[in-house]
Amino acid sequence: MRNLHIAAAVATALGVGSAAFGATAPPTPTGAMSASVNVYMAGSSAAVNGILAYVETSHCAGNGWTLFTTPTSTPGLPDFRAISCTAGGGPFSGSTLTVWYRPEGGSVVGVFPVYNNIAVKQLNMSAAGCSLSSQGSNATSAVYSCASVAGTTPGNGTNDSFGTGTFAHTIDVGVSDL
Repeated sequence: MRNLHIAAAVATALGVGSAAFGATAPPTPTGAMSASVNVYMAGSSAAVNGILAYVETSHCAGNGWTLFTTPTSTPGLPDFRAISCTAGGGPFSGSTLTVWYRPEGGSVVGVFPVYNNIAVKQLNMSAAGCSLSSQGSNATSAVYSCASVAGTTPGNGTNDSFGTGTFAHTIDVGVSDL
């Protein structure tokens, strides 16, 4: 039931349908940063993969999409993500869509910044040292690893003082699983 509510909130925030109109190339880091439609999300780290998969299958289906992640293989590394594509339908059909999702900080970052209307750090793909780590069949998808986000979870997470590779923006959709 909770996943249906999250999916409905994401769909409402994006305002796009799922009709695909032909494959396009996956956005580059520069293309994702200059998207004409931007949605900023933050919150539950448990929900991040489901939300990004929902955006990919429902709004980028049939079009090239790119996933941007920070490496989280070592404890303490910051967790920032984004997905970008050409919207496949609805009012933004044909526009570049980028959805930033900030799981770093978990549910607190999903609620606190929305309630207080404050900006939190998001992934800046143009400055985070993003390099192509994998590409899908027929070059319709790409995954970039963005390893140059300055800071660590223990050192910068509590006061959101992450440096290079991030930028501050207010949150459009906060997700909490608490």
